[in-house]
Amino acid sequence: MPASTDPLKDLRAFVGEWNVAGAMTLDEPMEISGWTGFEWLAGGGYLVQRSTTEREEFPNTLAVIGPADEGEGYVMHYFDSRGVHRVYEISLEAR
Repeated sequence: MPASTDPLKDLRAFVGEWNVAGAMTLDEPMEISGWTGFEWLAGGGYLVQRSTTEREEFPNTLAVIGPADEGEGYVMHYFDSRGVHRVYEISLEAR
């Protein structure tokens, strides 16, 4: 786990494994369930997220989260089983 002075310290609350569930409508209403987990990269410095779902309509994902190069916040590099990759800027409010 990163030291207390690490810029990633506010992400500690995410570390663990989580069952997730929800509902949405594409062509028809559907229930969605899956799993997501967050863990520190060996040696620290980055938080790694993996997720899966039981529905074929939704991809399995991998993301690597680290501090932004400039200013506050974080950068997330996202990859999924469809071959999609994205970069997101993330910020947290009120922890």
